[in-house]
Amino acid sequence: MFVGGVFTGKLVDKFGFRITCFSGSVVCCIALILASFTSRVWQLVLTQGIMLGLGASLIFSPSISVVAQWHTKHRVLATGIAVAGGGIGGMVFSVATEKIIDNVSYKWSLRILGLLLFAISGASSMVYKRRIAPAQGSNTRLLFTIARDPRFICIALAVMFINMGYFEPLLYVPTLAVIQSGTQSTSSNIVLVFNAGTTIGRVLSGLISKLIGPANTNLASNFLCCLFICIFMFSINTVVGYYIFSALFGTISTLYLAVNTHILAHEFGPQVVASSVGLSMACCGVGVLVGNPVQGVLYETYDKTHTKFNAVSAWAVACFAAATACYMVLRWLVGRKHKVSWFQKI
Repeated sequence: MFVGGVFTGKLVDKFGFRITCFSGSVVCCIALILASFTSRVWQLVLTQGIMLGLGASLIFSPSISVVAQWHTKHRVLATGIAVAGGGIGGMVFSVATEKIIDNVSYKWSLRILGLLLFAISGASSMVYKRRIAPAQGSNTRLLFTIARDPRFICIALAVMFINMGYFEPLLYVPTLAVIQSGTQSTSSNIVLVFNAGTTIGRVLSGLISKLIGPANTNLASNFLCCLFICIFMFSINTVVGYYIFSALFGTISTLYLAVNTHILAHEFGPQVVASSVGLSMACCGVGVLVGNPVQGVLYETYDKTHTKFNAVSAWAVACFAAATACYMVLRWLVGRKHKVSWFQKI
């Protein structure tokens, strides 16, 4: 889903937001329906893995970018509300999928979800409209120009590090909660709380950004993620603590989605926001591809015989600390450009 962001900018520039996103809805629907007929693992990888991921990339990046083109003063708030749909979808569809599987079957759940995805995303894409004409010239040259800018490099490295560590709490906290509570339903409840937190955080990103500035928001939120992981993953050993951590981490950890979109549109121009957001999403994909296997190796080597996941938690702390350092450099670069001190809002 993330790596496909490299191509979404070029597709949006050529065909527009509406056609690109609608095409993604069609691809995702077909991918899930095809996945329901698979009988081999490699078939599932091709359909529900690669094909669904590519289709989702055609939906996700354009859906963020189109909002940034239509808003200036309240861009972070508008984008935050838009991406909050991911958190709401995570809460609703996780429960709905479980109910469908229990009452129908796994295969029919994929078909129903595919049709629902097409109906919701396809219908929503019909209102997408480009406000600003794309930048003139080669898209490849444009991507190269953006990619070598120090400000974009800071954002790219930051989101890569975030996604290298982001899934550690999401994957292992539910397991810890189940170990402590002894009930499997605790795991699902933890995920629901996390998704609720991401929804709230994405909406609040606009208000927080308006209060302390977008660059300061990214810097502060990633520092708090480091702090929360250190406190809760190394010190807390109760189910209540894991619920609190899931709510706090979910709220803080995804602020960057809306804030980065604003920074990219503000620093490089709304006419290239589709390309810049897509390129940054590809960097997120690199982080996921690197981070999850590393966490698996750390777990198998150091944590498998323990009930605490200290090694993978240390990895997550290191990743968010690296992201904090990147955002600190970005804050310095942007502050120097706009002649703003460290103690001012930016």
